[in-house]
Amino acid sequence: MSVHLSMRPEEAQSFTNESFDTHRFAEFLDALQAPATIPAIRDLANRIQHLNTMRVRIVDRQDLSDRVHNAVLRVLPQLEADLNHLHIPLLSEKRSLYNLADELLAAAASSYQCLLKEQSRRLFGLASSGRALVPVQRIMMLLSRRICLAYRIYAPPPKGTWHALHELYQFAARRGLADRVISETFISPAVLYKRALLAAFADTSRLTSENFEIVLDLIDRYADHAGIASPAATLGDVSTFLIKPNCDQAGEPLSKERFADVQPKDLL
Repeated sequence: MSVHLSMRPEEAQSFTNESFDTHRFAEFLDALQAPATIPAIRDLANRIQHLNTMRVRIVDRQDLSDRVHNAVLRVLPQLEADLNHLHIPLLSEKRSLYNLADELLAAAASSYQCLLKEQSRRLFGLASSGRALVPVQRIMMLLSRRICLAYRIYAPPPKGTWHALHELYQFAARRGLADRVISETFISPAVLYKRALLAAFADTSRLTSENFEIVLDLIDRYADHAGIASPAATLGDVSTFLIKPNCDQAGEPLSKERFADVQPKDLL
């Protein structure tokens, strides 16, 4: 994977050399606490997006990305709670809350994508040193939450999220990072990938809000028991899904009719 291509086209712009007060932004992030007002959360999203266009030192980028991640996780649950027990079609107020939550997750993921991009340019031995593990794990976590947030409102995931998730998992697998965990969460990129896939394969559009939460809880508990294999693997009598990493979708159940469509780069 070319890590600099993992950003969405509209986000993969050149960094500006305009001065940026990293200390002041760090103070803003640390001061933001939940519950926060909607204008404050919107301001947070806008400031993160601005950060993602700025050229800053790697050490500052890493520090700010971590602070952004923590701030987003503090305020996101209140937005998600407001999206429970929905009635379809969505009221404009609920749609606005969803858009804000998705925007927040996308901006936080892009912050780590900027870090990964700059690390790959400047640090020799990026992958072998494990420096890529934290940004990869956190980007995958944020993308997974974007996907599940869309399922929560019975909508398709944002364009490009599945393709980016497939790409990041392959990047991690090739460099021996897929099964490594960071001490903060003890969750590996492989488990995050499995959780997102299983949520998609659960056919969430048929679930009530309450059952959706139950299914997500079960997936979180048992996702590590699922396996990811190459087409050459002997799987036995198990439920199997076909994953095409170059596609912007999770995958689909593998039937006898689809065996002819399996390619060497696909996953099962």
